[in-house]
This record gives sequence, C-alpha cells and structure tokens, in this order.
Amino acid sequence: MNFDAAIFDLDGTLLDTIPVWDRILAAPLYRRGLPCPDSYIAKVHSLSFAEAAEYTIALFRLDEPPERLLDEWDRLAADEYAHSVQSLPHAVDYLNALQRLGVTLAVATSLPEGLYLPCLKRLDLLDYFSALCSTDETPHGKSEPDVFLLASRRVGVRPERCLVLDDSRVALDSAARAGMQTYDASRGLGEAPLSGEPMDLYDTNRVQTGETIRRGDPVPPGRYYLCASGWIRSADGRFLLTQRAEDKTYPLLWEPTGGHVMAGEDSLTAILRELKEELGLNLNSDAARLIHSVRRERDFYDAWLFTAPASLPDLKLQRSEVRDAKWVTASELQRMSRAGELHPLIDYCNKVVAH
Repeated sequence: MNFDAAIFDLDGTLLDTIPVWDRILAAPLYRRGLPCPDSYIAKVHSLSFAEAAEYTIALFRLDEPPERLLDEWDRLAADEYAHSVQSLPHAVDYLNALQRLGVTLAVATSLPEGLYLPCLKRLDLLDYFSALCSTDETPHGKSEPDVFLLASRRVGVRPERCLVLDDSRVALDSAARAGMQTYDASRGLGEAPLSGEPMDLYDTNRVQTGETIRRGDPVPPGRYYLCASGWIRSADGRFLLTQRAEDKTYPLLWEPTGGHVMAGEDSLTAILRELKEELGLNLNSDAARLIHSVRRERDFYDAWLFTAPASLPDLKLQRSEVRDAKWVTASELQRMSRAGELHPLIDYCNKVVAH
C-alpha cells in the first residue's frame, strides 16, 4: 500500500474522544427525559453537526429548533476539547513516521473549527497538517466523500494516492467509493500502514529527472532509482556482514548493510543513514571509498567500502531488518559467495577483497 497523502479523522482516530462524545450527545436527551440508544450514537457520529441536530429532532419528534441542540452540544464540547481531550496511543509516533517518509498529512473531520483547532494547538499537533477540512465546509457529512475529496484537492494529491484513516465504517465506505485507500482506525494506529520511501528517478545516464516514486511503485520504462551498500573492513582485513531478517525477501542470507536511496539523498548519504539505522554505527564519510557501481535492470547500485575505526562500538541491530551480524575473513567471504550464502545480487566479492 503506497500513498502520498494521509487524511485523518480526529474523533476516535487521532483523539480519544468517543467516550466524551457519547456523554455530550446523550446529555440533551437525558435532560428531556429521553433514552439514548446505541444505534443513535453510532448514527450521529457519521453526521455533520447540522445533520445530527436535524436527525435528532426528527427521530425523537422534538418541538424545538435545531439551533437549541447545537448550542447545548457546543457548550459541552468546547470545554472538553479546550481542556481535557488527549491524543490516542501511537498517534504522535505514527504522524512522525509518515512525516519522515514525506507523506503529506491532512485532517477530514466532522468537528467544527472552533472545537478541533484549540485542541490540536494544545496537543502540539497542528503543525503536522497541510490542510484542515471539516464537514461544515461540504454539502454532506461523511456518508458522502465530499470532505475527503476536499482534503485531496487542498493537498494536491490524487484520490487514489490518498489513505483515509477513520474509525467509522460509513466514512471508510464513502472514501472507498471515491477511489481512496482506507484504514479502519478502530484497530488503533499501532497497526496502521506506512507508505514506501520516496525515491528520486534517473535516466539511463544517471541524470536525475525530477520525478519521484515510492518504493514498491512500478518503475516507469527508461527510469531508474538508486540503491547502495556499505562494506566495513577492520584493521585486520575482516569484513562485517549482516544476516537478513526471517520475514524479508531472501531471508537469512548474508550481505553488507544496504538499502534504497531516498529522495534528496546521494548514495553515500543513504548508506551512512542505513548503517546508523540498522547497526547503530556513526561512520565518517571521509572513511568511505566507492568500489563498485553498476546499472542494473531497475536501479543504479553503488557499493562503498569503509575502514572501521580502531574502537568500533557495540552493534545495535535493527531486528526488523537484521537477524545477526558477524565478521568474516576474505577467504570466508569468497567461500560464502560460492556456497550461495550471500544475497544473490552480491556478485562482486572479488572487487571487495581486492580493495
């Protein structure tokens, strides 16, 4: 699942407000001696404020204007959002992860600005978002995709490249009808998907074209992305290898640390980042030499060789990527290559040893 924009509901998705709203919606009914069935709460959560007031008056046959209900809800909600409402678990971590991947973030909520804006400011969430959209600005609530399409237009991302995160089935179904990807936020944001890393594209001469794709997207004909590996050699001539995690492609095979070059990076910057992320190593670019560079079917690939510092710190393995690490001699490296114990694209061990 790749996407360039993530469009967030607030209540029940980013903000822990469902119990709050259950109380707010029920209070006017109880004051009038009326019951508050669960089916009523579920329905009004997917409506705009104006729609919810009209629906409530019709359902309970109230002889009063909708403005009276709206005023009651506003007074109760304003205090809760201004002072009490908190973000849900994993919300900030997930926003940070998407921001690092260059995903544009937007809000599509049924809340009016007077409620959501003070709350987002108080929780230091406002600056994450490039667009703030409310069903108050659209003809319909979330039973129709208007507010999601408004967010898509404001961030300049096509609907099919948007991910909508909402805890309402009604809202998710309407977003899907607009061609958007969806995630049921009632499952929590700890399991929410991440988009592939953005990558610059190059022509056959390795000239940057100004185009980008995300990892996992089809590569257009005549276009290439960049990948890089970083070999580390100790003073006594041994090489550091890492073992791929069990759930990766080519599981448990050995390789130097490597990965895709993200948009805005060159291959050396990228491999320094990978060494930090996967092994916890901060190496100096001055200690690197380019020992291998080739154009492959879909990418340009660079291999860098680093001389290990005299006092190399303990490795901190990123377990989602790396199962193990070990030092091998030049002869052990060549034996592993012949035995098929290395990643199949590591087919240039003689160059590594020769340097």
